[in-house]
Amino acid sequence: MEQIVGNSYDTTLKPWHGWISATAYKVALKLVPETNTFINLLMDNGESIDNFKDEIQAFLTSLVSLLNDLHSI
Repeated sequence: MEQIVGNSYDTTLKPWHGWISATAYKVALKLVPETNTFINLLMDNGESIDNFKDEIQAFLTSLVSLLNDLHSI
């Protein structure tokens, strides 16, 4: 999870951050939870991982459609 967040930061925000923001980011990066902890926080109590995956896939499908619409504007 830390690697994914780091890669996202490097390609999006890092070019516009000075040393203060970059240092604050490094501190905040230590607060990123492990992947399993993050997934458990997103899931409903008692929800199966398969159901959660289906819900995420449906969300991503609708998100891609929305982003394509926004990009065309």
